[in-house]
Order: sequence, then structure tokens, then C-alpha cells
Amino acid sequence: MEFGIAVFGAFDINSLGDMLFPKALEVELGKRIPVRRMVFFSPSDARSEYACGYEVYPYEEFEKIHAEVRFDAIVIGGGELLHNSEIKFTNIQGETISCRNGRIWKYPVEMGKKHRIKVLVNSVGMPCGISRDDREVLAGLDYVSFRDRYSFYRFCGAGRIPAGHVVPDSLWNLDDYFPVITDGTALRAARRIIPLEEGEEYAVLQMGTLDNWPAVYECTSGYCKKARLKLVVMAVNWCHDDRIVVREAANLENDGCIVLDRLLSMEEIITVIAGASVFVGTSLHGTLTACLGGTRTAVYNMYSHFASKMDGLADWLGVRDLLADTPEQLAEALEKPSPVPPVFPIQEIKATLCGHFDLMASIISGSSMEQENKLPPTVDHQFNLDRSFLEWKDRDGRLAWRTVIAGSTDDTYKVEEHVEAGTDIRWLFRTLDYHVVKTDPAVLVSVNADGDGRCYDRTMQFRVKDTAGQISFQYSKTVQETTEDFRGLLHRYWNRTAHVELLEKSERKYIAEINGKNALIEANSDFEKRLLSTERAMSNIVQAYNREAERTIASLYSEKESLQKENNALKQVNAIELETNTRITQELESLEEELVQLKDREKLHQGIVEGMQRDAENLRQAAAGREQEIEHLQQTAADMQQTIRNKEGHIELLLEVEREYEREKKSRTYRTALAFRKISIFLLPAGSKRRFFCRLLAKSVRHPVRMVRMINPRRIRNCFTILRTEGTDSASRHLQLVEEFERSGSVDAAMEKLDITQTAENWKQALTLADYAPLLFHLPSEPLVSIVIPIYNQFDYTYHCLESILRHSGNISYEILLADDCSTDLTGEIEKVVTGIRVIRNRTNLRFLLNCNNAAAQAKGKYILFLNNDTQVQADWLRPLAELMEADPSIGLTGSKLVYSDGHLQEAGGIFWNDASAWNYGHMQNPEDPEYNYVKEADYISGASIMVRRSLWEEIGGFDERFAPAYYEDSDLAFEVRKRGYRVVYQPLSVVVHFEGVSNGTDPTSGQKAYQAVNQQKFYEKWKNVLERDHFPNGENVFLAKDRSRGRKQILVVDHYVPHYDRDAGGKCTYMYLLLFVRMGFKVTFIGDNFYKHEPYTTDLNQHGIEVLYGNYYFNNWKQWLQDNLHYFDYVYLQRPHISIKYIDLVRKYGRAKVFYFAHDLHHIREYREYQLTHDEEKLKSSEHWKKIEYELFEKADVGHVVGSYEQEIMQKAFPDKPIRNIPLYIYEDIPADISKNFRERHDLLYVGGFGHPPNVDAVLWFGREVFPRILEKYPDIKWHVVGGKVPAEIQAMAGDNIVIEGFLPDEELHRLYRECRLAVVPLRVGAGVKGKVVEAAYFQIPLVTTTIGAEGLDAGMGNMAVEDDAAGMAELVCSLYGDCERLGKMSDAGKAFIRKYFTIEEARRVLELDISLQ
Repeated sequence: MEFGIAVFGAFDINSLGDMLFPKALEVELGKRIPVRRMVFFSPSDARSEYACGYEVYPYEEFEKIHAEVRFDAIVIGGGELLHNSEIKFTNIQGETISCRNGRIWKYPVEMGKKHRIKVLVNSVGMPCGISRDDREVLAGLDYVSFRDRYSFYRFCGAGRIPAGHVVPDSLWNLDDYFPVITDGTALRAARRIIPLEEGEEYAVLQMGTLDNWPAVYECTSGYCKKARLKLVVMAVNWCHDDRIVVREAANLENDGCIVLDRLLSMEEIITVIAGASVFVGTSLHGTLTACLGGTRTAVYNMYSHFASKMDGLADWLGVRDLLADTPEQLAEALEKPSPVPPVFPIQEIKATLCGHFDLMASIISGSSMEQENKLPPTVDHQFNLDRSFLEWKDRDGRLAWRTVIAGSTDDTYKVEEHVEAGTDIRWLFRTLDYHVVKTDPAVLVSVNADGDGRCYDRTMQFRVKDTAGQISFQYSKTVQETTEDFRGLLHRYWNRTAHVELLEKSERKYIAEINGKNALIEANSDFEKRLLSTERAMSNIVQAYNREAERTIASLYSEKESLQKENNALKQVNAIELETNTRITQELESLEEELVQLKDREKLHQGIVEGMQRDAENLRQAAAGREQEIEHLQQTAADMQQTIRNKEGHIELLLEVEREYEREKKSRTYRTALAFRKISIFLLPAGSKRRFFCRLLAKSVRHPVRMVRMINPRRIRNCFTILRTEGTDSASRHLQLVEEFERSGSVDAAMEKLDITQTAENWKQALTLADYAPLLFHLPSEPLVSIVIPIYNQFDYTYHCLESILRHSGNISYEILLADDCSTDLTGEIEKVVTGIRVIRNRTNLRFLLNCNNAAAQAKGKYILFLNNDTQVQADWLRPLAELMEADPSIGLTGSKLVYSDGHLQEAGGIFWNDASAWNYGHMQNPEDPEYNYVKEADYISGASIMVRRSLWEEIGGFDERFAPAYYEDSDLAFEVRKRGYRVVYQPLSVVVHFEGVSNGTDPTSGQKAYQAVNQQKFYEKWKNVLERDHFPNGENVFLAKDRSRGRKQILVVDHYVPHYDRDAGGKCTYMYLLLFVRMGFKVTFIGDNFYKHEPYTTDLNQHGIEVLYGNYYFNNWKQWLQDNLHYFDYVYLQRPHISIKYIDLVRKYGRAKVFYFAHDLHHIREYREYQLTHDEEKLKSSEHWKKIEYELFEKADVGHVVGSYEQEIMQKAFPDKPIRNIPLYIYEDIPADISKNFRERHDLLYVGGFGHPPNVDAVLWFGREVFPRILEKYPDIKWHVVGGKVPAEIQAMAGDNIVIEGFLPDEELHRLYRECRLAVVPLRVGAGVKGKVVEAAYFQIPLVTTTIGAEGLDAGMGNMAVEDDAAGMAELVCSLYGDCERLGKMSDAGKAFIRKYFTIEEARRVLELDISLQ
């Protein structure tokens, strides 16, 4: 059977506890009974954001929905619902709502009675008593439970009601619904909500009241500063004063505190509290969340004037000092040390709550009540009539209440609360309202003393006032007392008897009235029973009885009125007494004013003393700071002195060299050589072709074999072409490139790059510290990297390792932790020659793994780098590792390229196979080969040089000690890093020479090496599932295993050479799309058809994770490589016709990939237009040749890519059944925001275009001869900046006062010209496709004048460019725009809009994904 449940509460306000209650009820009851439907009802139809996903309706719709659902039970729960006080709150719509709280619980009870539905009250609070009229309503409850004993005691005064239970709050299982509270991820998740620095912790302050708010904020802020915590002020219950407090906090001088002044979601509130180190607040459920998460908690008790829900929470936790009634107590609580985490009886509370929900489920379902015994007894009723009072004890047997018996029946007894020192006396009547007898503090009137100054007599005054409904009394007594104890004063002088008699009189009258009504009800009940059998016969009797009953009721009401008159008379008597006491009150008030003044003076003096103490403390801190500064300056001075001594020694060496040089200049040999040099310069002048060929001849003599390999007919033709067109300087550079290309396949070339200091042949030989020069390191207080070097003896290797770090680490902030594992050689005295490092010496020999863990625990850096002592780092080794980690937070571990001292590669990342065997990828290969020089993921990286995030290292817990003493700990660490969602990445720019075997030898059967095989089996057992799921069998699919690209799409991109993104538009376009492919998740491989490693462009691609194939091997074997590996690729992206025609047939033959052909521009159209301009028949033939090739490529490709709508239209018409896509030439992520729109401050014209492209030469010559002279007539001071590489002589000859031939410029200089020039010109007369310079001008928002050819394929109607083909018309257009700064500003803004519409990453990706699937 499934059950329908109606739940009543306040689900239309943003209160954390009220909104979490539906979740708790849905989960807990859903686990115990089958729930058909659970519907929630609130006072209004507004729905909180917190209540999303639940059915919430206004109360008025209950009966309508009940008719449809047929509810089996009504549950009332959530917050302090059982009272009649008027409350105000702000609902989710921002409206202030005022209502009596009784409506929330009274209406569902009435509905339960009316429709005969079970009514259960779930763990509610009752902050005060309820009225007499509500007693009959409560008589119909099937089950009632309270979240604290104080609510239960108040409930017991309500009349005849069923037994109640004291149970924990319903949300003590909150961590089951929100695992972030206890699973350790709260702090990391909170950083996505709170703007915190890396490693920064925080405290949370939440206040639900403005009372004492500034003082609470001040003491919490002061504590946070001492504890080095960031203070976060937030609201938990947005419907109460929380939101006002948050706004007040935002206006304070908050010393850098963070104010979360927005409405947070439930998940965000819980995450922020659970992730905090300290929680200070007034919220019950905020405190509950903090306790569940083990957060240190301090509660500011805003209900300190009566026993509240916070007292109940403290009872459950068993910690009374959890509550602070004043800001001063709160400050003391924060300063008091507490266990971390705090110890609370959470499991016992949860067990009690489980029993509560079991009992609720059994009542709803009507099953056995066996679960009730899981609940602890609420109270222990022990009657002792002999002593004339009743004692109620709590669960622990402590006396909680004392009840005085004043009548002969249970209906007439009164309850007096147990009185503690300094508290009020509380009265609770079984049949009357809640009464409180308050006693004012005693006021000292006079003191009499004897001759020795001893007190023998004192006069005190006090007042007692009963505030209960319509009964009000005051007492005033003057007493003489010789004792210091005032506790008995009330009992001796208060007219207790008269007070109680008056209360009893009122109670007896009310009881008589109730008894009369009960008698009438019983009589009516008897008549109804008789009428069931003899209705007609007894009708007259019933009518008579009813009339009699009405008269009786009227008489009772009349009696009630008389009682009211008597009560009014008593009030008049009290008024007379009040007038009598007024004079005394005024005198007391004047005395109190004097006392306040004295206290104010005392506070003023105290403030002055505290200010002087603070000044003294500041002075002490300033002195300490100065001492530290002096120590730092002294250390700096010592460092400078050492540097000066080093410089002086260096200068002395240079002077000796200079003196030797001067002596050499006077020798006969030098004079002969000088004469010979002058003759050679005369015969072979610099820059001459004779000098070039002589150098070529000399190289042939020195390296004949290499020169034979270098020479071939194609290179000879290229050499003469370059000499003819670009000169000897360019030919010399090309010769150098060819020579480097031929040497690239040799390990010798790699060996030449290494900087290795030879170590002693036998590190055990007798050496002294005098054999080693001092090494001086700087030890920063907050390093970025902590370099941990575990050592055991081998001092010579350790010294040279440190020496290489000092020489090659650049400006990266690092510290060195030397972990000495009980060495017996010179290592024990290493501080005498090496300073500025931290030496950690073990008391016992821990061996490698434990030594590393011990040292790493003392690291201060953001990253920990483990480095073997048998290594020597190479130039700029540390920066690439740190930059890689800083740039990509998804990388958890990275490592270096390891090289042997003979130049061969030891490892470029490692591969694990599914049997736990491993390969050192690239072992004994050339470290300069392209396979080992791109950033890539690896299964593991050798621990000889690895860097890991310290936070991640601490989360993992360091190296797994099951692998002690050594081996497989680095591999296990890599797998642990991936398990936590991070990547393991190899960085080839970090090169480290490793003298492998020095640390642990090479014999796998002895020493620590013997653990290698043992730990391999342990590793397999630990990671068996991962190995078998994610790794290949031994030796299979190395192409995919080398960079863990098994699950990624593969794309091969082919172009003429590595893209020179700062030199030509085509190169820039290719570069942008390569990076876009990486961003889309592709594993990208690039082939440049010349197979040359152009720098810095190749390294740039490698650092983005792109594998670039280059070198002699691939130059000679590229076809075989395609045949072996094309089947791995999903897509092939061919570019440019003269390159693509070489590859497309092989790609089709050996691969399965979808083939794209990207034309950049249609060569045949460009050649044909040049023919139209020059009428050169060779250009016409060239056009027809390229058209045949380009059409063949489009025919064989699966997808065609062009730039510009004009070329797309041509090719789509030629190939109607093939997708021809117009892709953006350039793709931009951000648009410059610092472009000046004040064109009156910008001057001159700009042209950008490389002169290796003939249309650019024609454009500059035409504009310079035909257009620019006309512009100079109007603007004689204007300058034209011409930017572009490979400037031919005819262009260079144009340079003058107004034409500045800039040549090739780096990006920084070019971007400066874009920002400073007023207008750009692109006067192209020939060409095809979209022009990169036109798009780039729009990107830099510089207005543009161009031709029809320049604007081809683009939307010229956007307003960022003006088009003119005639020379005179272009000159007039330029002059007109140059003087119209307002129009130039509009064109500049149109350029920004132009880029955003056509040239964004989103647009490029949209076009690509029309034909590419990433699934």
C-alpha cells in the first residue's frame, strides 16, 4: 500500500531550516514506507528558490487536493511553529508578510479532525505557551515530538494532550543529503563561491539580529586576523535580519572581509559553512551544519533571555559553553582552545533521530509500534506526594522542574521551574497561562559599619513583578541583612502565600467553568444515545433539555462577567499600589543614572589604558620588524659583498686576458694576420658573392661528408635564386638552415647542447671541502617551488647537482630541501660550502621513499619538485615546469626530459602496459627527435625529476608506503594523480642529465634494485582494474600509448612549413586553427612539407601539445610514415594546392580519415587576375595549370574549405554535391579594449603585407607612385608606414621623409603602429581570397581604405572599410576620411562589430562542427 502525505510548514520563505525540511521528510519517510505522493502546503502561494522540485500549494487548496489525492497523514514540522505570536518575514517575492503563527499549525489539526486524517507533529519548537482556546484543538494529535526539552515543558501546560517525545532536529542527517559536508571537498568547492587566494582559509560570520552586531563583528574580525583567516559575512535566512546584517557589513570598513551579499542556494550555503575553519552565528541550522562538518563553532545566543532552541541544541551536543550571551563571552569562546575537529555525540543523535522516523512511519502505516522503544524516555514522572511536590528529571537524571501540588486532582496542579542562582522564577499552570515572576536586582540603600570598618547592617530594596495575562503585582520591601547571600531574600520577604492564593482563585473559577461545560457535553452525549433508539418519543424532552442547557450557559456567561468585574476591581487596587511605588522608582532611577555615569567614567579610563597597551604592543612589533629588516639588510650586504668579490675576481681575469691581448697585438704573427685580413677583405668584400662561395668551399674542406649530403640539384637552384633575388645575407641564412637540418638527426648535436660537469670517477675517493668552491643560494620566505633532493652519501654528485641548479634555474623563486638520510661522507658538513638551503637530517636511515615523504612534509612552496642527487639540470630547466603548472590547473604532475651524459635519451615520459610492465619511452634514442619534444600526457614520469602540486600531494598523502623502500612509488603517484581528476604531463623543455644507477645501482637482484620486481606485483594488484581497462597489451599501439591519446580524436594537418604566424596571413590562419583543434580536444599532428624545425614557431606548437614532424628521417621517410600510421587518424586537413597534391592520393590509399582541403585562396583566380593586369601569357598558362590542380583536390577531398563568400560561391557551383564551407580567416577570442578613439591624436597611414607575396609588391608600388603623391598635396607632413618582411630593392628605394619602410616588425611594434596610425590602406590590384591584413585592421579597429580585390569575400557594408579602385578617387577618399575624425570613430566601432560577427572562435567552431564529430 502506498501512502499520501500532506506536509504543513513555511515553504514560501528563504529560510534554510524550513527549506531543508521537505528534503529530510522525503528521504527519511521514503526509506521506510512507500509514499504515493507528498504535497507541501504554505501560508501563501509564493515559492522559495530553495523549494524547487517540490509541490507547494497555499493552505486554502488543501481540501481540493485532498479530494484528488486522499491523504493518509498530515505532518506538521519545520521551525518554531507551535505558538500564536504575530510574526513578520519577507517572502521570496520581496513582500513583507505579517500573520499569526497559530494559523500554520491550527489549520492542519482542524483539517485532520474534519477528514479523520492522522496528524503528526514532527520535531518542532515551542518558544512560549499557547492560549486557553487552543487546548481543545491540540486534543486530536496522534503523535507529537519536540526538538528540545524546553518546548516539551511548555507544551505540558496546554491541557490534556497525548504523550510527547523529545527528539533531535530533523536535519541531523543533513550530511547524508549533502555529502560535501563530510567528504573533505567542501573547501575546494567553496573556492568557486568565495574569491579566495590559493591556500587561504576562512571563517564565516552569520547574524540574525542587529543587536550588538558591530561588537560581534569586531570581536570575530579580531580573532580572524590573529588566526590568519579570511572573514566571510553571509546570510543563512534571507527572510529575517540576516539580509540587513549583510548589507550593514558591506558598508563597514571591513579590512578586506568578503561579504556575500546575494541570495545563495541551499547547496552554496551548506558548502560555505562546511568548508570554513570557524563558524560564528545565530542560526540553529547553520550551527548544525558546522557541527556535522567538524567546523569549530561559536554561537551568539540572541535568545539569552529565555530557554531557547539554542539551549536545546547545546543539550543535545552536551556542550553548554557553545553559547555566548554577550560579545565579550563570544570573544572568550573564540580565544579558548578547542579540539580539532570538535568532539560531538553525532552518532548517538542520529540513532535517536532514526528511532523517531521509524515511529512516525509506523504510525502513518498503522503497523506495529515496536520501534517506539528506540526513543529515550522524554521525562521520568516520579510523584512524591509526601513531600507535596512533583520532580521531573531529564534523560541524565538531573533535576529539571519542580511541581508544587495545590489541588486534589491532576487538573489543578501548578508547575514551578527549578530555580538556579540569578535566574527568574517561572510558573506554568496546567490550566492557566504561562507565568514568569521576575525579580529586579537588589539596590543597596545604606550600609552601617563598626569602628573597624566591618559591615554589620545593610539596607536593600528590590521589586517582584508577576507578568501574566491580566494579573500584575508589585512588591517593595526594605530589609536589613548581614549576609552576602541574596538568594533567600525573595523567599523570606515576598508575600508568596497571597500571590499563590490569588492565582488559585482565578484557576478554580476557570475550572468550574470547564466542569460545567464538560457536564453539559456529557449530558448531551447521553441524550444523543437515547435518541438513537427512541427519537420521536424523546424529541420534546431533548428540546426542553436544550433550552435548559442554554439557560445554564447564559448563567455561566453572566457569572464569568461578574468575575471579570471583580478582576477589574483588583486592578484598581493594584493601580493605587503602583502610585505608591512610583516615587520610590524615581529615586531608584536617579541613583541608577549616577551609577551609569560612574560606569561610563570607568569605561573611559579603561579605554585609555587599553589604548596605551595597544600603542606599546605596536611599538614592540615595530621594533621586531626593524630587527628583521636589519637582519635582512645585513644578509643582503653579505650577499652583495660576495658578489663584489666574485666580480673583482672576474675583472682580474679579464684584465689578464686584455694584457695578453695587448702583448699579442705587438707580435709579428698578429701583424701578419692583420695584413692578411685586410687583403682578404679587399679581395672578398663583406656581402659579396665571392666571399659566400669561398665560405662554402671552406665548409666543404672541413666537413666533406656533410657537404656531399647537403648538395642536390634542387638546393643548388634555390641557392642561385636566393642570391639573385634576396642577396648573400639571405643565402647565408638558408645555408645555415640546411646545415642544421643535416645535423639534426645526430646525437652529437644533442650532446653539444648539454652543460655537464664531470664528477669524480669514484665518489668514494678521499676528498676534502677545500676541493669545492662555495655555493651561495637565496632562501625565500614564500617560494614558488620546493626542490626536495633525497641523498645518502655521494657528496660529489650532490654538490654538482646543486651547482647546476644555482647556474640554470633563472628567476624562479625556489627553496632547496636536502634530505640527508644519515650520510657518512662529506655530506655531513655540506653547510660549510653550500649556504641558503635547508638541510633535513634523519635520526635513522629511512631509505628513499620515506626520506622523500619526511622532507616533503616540511616544504613551503606551492609546488614540490623531487630531484635525484645524481642529476645535473640544464639551462632554463625550472621555468617550463612552473609555467606549465601555473597555466593549466588541470595538470597535477609534470616532469622533465631525462638525458644520459652521453647525449642519448633516457626517457620522454613512460608507458604502462596492462600487465604492469613499463617502457621508458624513447630510451637510448636521440633526444632532439620530434616524438620526444612536444608537451603530452604520459602514464608516468620518472621520479628523478617530477613536480607535483603541494595541495594535491598532501591530499594523496605522499608516496604510498607499501612501495618502501623504493621503486614504483613514482608510477603509483602518477596513477593517484589521475584518480583525482588531474593530468600527468611531460615537459620536454625541462632537460635534466641523469647519471642513472648511481643512486641504487643497476643490479636488479641486490640492494634497493631487488625491490623492483616485488613492487611491480604490488603495483599490479593495486591498479589491476585501471591497467586492464585503460592500457594496451605489451608493445601494442605505441602510437596511441605514447601520449595517452587512446580516447581522443586524431587529426593530421599538412602545410608547406611550420606556420610563421607573425610573418604572413596564411601562417597566422594555420596557427589559429591548430590551436582551435587542440581546444576542441583533438590530438594534433603537424607535417611541414620542408620538414624543418623553424624556431621559435615549432617549439610554440610543441608547447601547445602539437606533435610536429621534422628532421632528416621524416624528410626521407614521410611516405612510409603515412603508410604505417594513417589508419590511426580520424581527420586529415590538407592545405595549399602545391603541397596537398603530393599527399592526397596517399591519404586516400592508406587511411580511413575524412579529408579536408583548405585552399587559403584560389591560386588560379589570383593568377588570372594578374594576367588581366599585365597581359603576361605565362600568367594565363599558370592560371590554367593551378585550376586543374585545385579542382582535382576539391574533387578528391570530402570537404572543401575556402575563405570568403566569393570563392565559396565559385566552388559550390563547380561541386554542387560537396560541402564547401566558408571559414573565418582569423579567429579571435578577445578584442582589444585599449584602442584610442581620439583620432585627432593619431597620425599617418599604415600598410602591412609580406613582400614574398607578389600582389603586395604591386600594391605598394602602385599606391606609392599613383596615389600617395596626390595625398601629399593636401597633407604634406603625412607619413606612410610600410611594414613587411623580405623587402625588395625597388620597394626599399621608395624610402624618404614621408615613406617609412619599416620592414619586418615583431608583434609588439606592429600593434603599436595599429594603435597610433589614423588610417590603414590595402591597395591590392591582384589576389584572391580574404586578405588577412583587412581582417587584422578591423581587429585593431583602425579605419581602412581598400580596393574591390582587398574587400573580396567580406561584408563591406559593415562600415569599417571604404572601397575605391581608381587612383585619383582613392587619394580623394583618403584625404576626405583623414580629416573627418567623427566618421573615423564610427568606422572604428564598426570594425569591432565586424570581428564579433564573423571572426570569433565560436563562429569557426560552428563551421568546423558541421563536418566534424567529437564523439
